[in-house]
Amino acid sequence: MNNLGGGGVHYIYSDKVIDITDPNVYGPLAISRAGTVTYNTLPLNGTLPTDNLGGVGTSVASISMGVDFTNSQVTSYTVNPITTTYVVSVDASLQVPVPFTALNNNFALAGGTCSICSGTASVSFIGSNAEGAITSFSISDTSNTVSGTALLTDGTAVIQ
Repeated sequence: MNNLGGGGVHYIYSDKVIDITDPNVYGPLAISRAGTVTYNTLPLNGTLPTDNLGGVGTSVASISMGVDFTNSQVTSYTVNPITTTYVVSVDASLQVPVPFTALNNNFALAGGTCSICSGTASVSFIGSNAEGAITSFSISDTSNTVSGTALLTDGTAVIQ
């Protein structure tokens, strides 16, 4: 998964990506992961966010994602990357649920506490039980862009 946003080029990879839209994969997950599962970033698991002004983050972006396996959709996605250029954080959140079939297509994000921000994100699930996800994002305000990647985990297992 890569991100070619105005904040630089970021790349994250896993050889454990699963096709969440495949009924042979999704069917068992819908049963074993029924309901909503929350995924979060772990320190040092992703790229440091960068912006179009040359600023680099001091830590991986804080990302939280809610996934409803029963209804095959991501119900929440909030990203808060901080770089050395931005004194206040630029953030964006998911405004409407995203079906699993659209997760790799740069789904839209809108401003969270940053009302003028917007952006896109992509997600791929990893691990046989979808215990993790890799994601890329790009967020812009009226003149600047911040981008990055991260590994998310549901907290049940260590993803390598």
